[in-house]
Amino acid sequence: MRVKVEGGEKFRRAAQLCREADRTDLRRELMRGMRAAGQEILDDQRAEVRGLRVSGRRFYGYGVKRVTGDDGTVRQVQVRYRPNKRSTGLRDRVARSLALELKSTGKARVRFIAKPEKLPAGQQNMPRNLDKPKGWRHPVFGDTEMWVTQVGGSWFWPPIQKGIRTFRQRIDEAITAVVNKIERG
Repeated sequence: MRVKVEGGEKFRRAAQLCREADRTDLRRELMRGMRAAGQEILDDQRAEVRGLRVSGRRFYGYGVKRVTGDDGTVRQVQVRYRPNKRSTGLRDRVARSLALELKSTGKARVRFIAKPEKLPAGQQNMPRNLDKPKGWRHPVFGDTEMWVTQVGGSWFWPPIQKGIRTFRQRIDEAITAVVNKIERG
């Protein structure tokens, strides 16, 4: 999941001016200003996903499972499945995978991303799944005989939409401050 903020030409030009003026201190200041501008949205996204209510369409009933007896015989028995009330920490893991990515060379950009490499194997699609209106299906604790559907809610876009004006304004202020310092010498 990624979102790009347009207007990168002004950002790229400011970073280029810093390089041409050989002012690494101003380039660092520019990047700090850009990161600070995006941090509020990133914090809002993290809070949103941590507070997300995930509901499931659970199977309350019986399933059939293979059980090995004490004497070594294998038989099938009916098992009652109940939903687990405990949290697995999924929303917290997704929140920790969120990042703000800045690039000032080439095609300059600011991106809000969920880094799949920060999630455990098999859960790399969870940020997207939590945001889907249809939800996702998965086996109950790895039991491929019993599947459930879980539904999250929209958590990625609302903080961006809410804070985009302030974000753009702060970016513009950071760029303008650095450009003014370069022009003054």
